[in-house]
Amino acid sequence: MKDKISVYSAEIKPKLKKIKKYLSINLFYYFLIFGGLILIFILLSEIFYTNIGTDDKVIFTNLIIVTTSFIALIVNLVIRNKDNKNREKENYINLRFNEVNSAINELMLYLQITFTVYNQICNLNNSNNLNKCYYLSPRGFLVMQFTNLTSNFTLLNKLPITLRVELEYEFNKRTTNKLTRSYENELHNIKNFDSDINLIRNNIAYKRFIDEFKNNSDYEQNNYFFSVYYESNDIKTEEFYEHFKRIFDKLCSNSTRDLILKDMEDEYDEEILNKLD
Repeated sequence: MKDKISVYSAEIKPKLKKIKKYLSINLFYYFLIFGGLILIFILLSEIFYTNIGTDDKVIFTNLIIVTTSFIALIVNLVIRNKDNKNREKENYINLRFNEVNSAINELMLYLQITFTVYNQICNLNNSNNLNKCYYLSPRGFLVMQFTNLTSNFTLLNKLPITLRVELEYEFNKRTTNKLTRSYENELHNIKNFDSDINLIRNNIAYKRFIDEFKNNSDYEQNNYFFSVYYESNDIKTEEFYEHFKRIFDKLCSNSTRDLILKDMEDEYDEEILNKLD
């Protein structure tokens, strides 16, 4: 688990820090402009409100001219940098738009079906049907889906970096180091699910999710990931559901363009980096 997190952190952190460094350039320019304006104000005060000689006034006037020229140069650099940043944004958006848009649509559909199957499993779990033991518990199902999503690198690599980190690392600081093996029955139900048993309406989708977990190329890693999150009692079952719901709501309320640009927002950067620590 820790190795998996450290690999992802090493991959994502440099990208986010590079974006943040790029955005911090303007702050330095603004500081120079502000300092120049203060200097001009001081020089003007000396010229008009203090008793100084003519030679000093000439020197101060020349300093004002030089400072004004310097500020004009900095403003020109800021404008040029802003234009470059806008072009950078547009190029970044155009470069990533198609793959991000397809990934977002895929993720939205995946979450919608997850919500539907989850509600059906909850209803089955609360029923008196004796065969419900062949299905995952509501918690087991959500943890399986969390595992499926966080091991789907093809999908994750297409998502905006900040959205990917938010999806993957929401709970990484709350996992347990002690396993009691209470997860074994859930893994047994994944490994031995009989597709002939049909107790929920979307049984085909449920079976597809089961197969996705079992057919993962790193099945043993999936098992371990599942066991850790399943037994992390500090993470309530409802929190897994609400986490998926927040991601889904974000996908619904933001355009593909906005989600891509989140990667270039300085104020968002610290929040994302904190999730990786």
